Amino acid sequence: MDFRHQIVTCLFSMLRLSFETQKIKENYAILYIKILYLAIDIVVLNKKSMKKLIVMLMLTLFSIGAYAQTQQGQSSFGFNLGYNFNDIGNATIGIDYRYCVTDAFRLTPSITHFVKNDGLNAWAIDMNAHYVFKLSEMFGFYPLAGLSLSFWKASVGNLSANETRFGANIGLGGEVYATDRISVGLEAKYNIIKDLDAAALAVRVGYNF
Repeated sequence: MDFRHQIVTCLFSMLRLSFETQKIKENYAILYIKILYLAIDIVVLNKKSMKKLIVMLMLTLFSIGAYAQTQQGQSSFGFNLGYNFNDIGNATIGIDYRYCVTDAFRLTPSITHFVKNDGLNAWAIDMNAHYVFKLSEMFGFYPLAGLSLSFWKASVGNLSANETRFGANIGLGGEVYATDRISVGLEAKYNIIKDLDAAALAVRVGYNF
């Protein structure tokens, strides 16, 4: 199945499910899994298509509406491991803090380290915003958008060069609420940075309070 077919199938599933009133939690849990699977396919196999896909999904999700969200005033600290699909390819490790400004809207500052590979490493400071759709007591997902400040260092032999870049982020994430305190999530995003555009994928474990 090609990407266009997957996108069309996903969007039709969303429209169909939005009109169903029975078994809504089960249906949206299945849809959540389909969306994340599609996002992973785009990140790994077709990075150029990822931005268009995420924009389409965000518009569709907002048109459907949310059933329940996270609670206003709730906070979370998280640890994540991932991979940045730049030309070199860097494993990533990071921490973040999440604060729910409203039941649905939360702010997420984070710091990420790009592990050195072929002489390239970096640090990134991000400020993203999430709009959370809590599909059931166990599942939730969110579109995200935000800004990024990254510090890059490239080394070849005794020579090195440093670059500081401003950028933007757009993406989609999902989370499983394992307990009242612990959540596990998967996030796919695209970093829009001059000469350094790249898709990224990360797994997160968070403590909620």
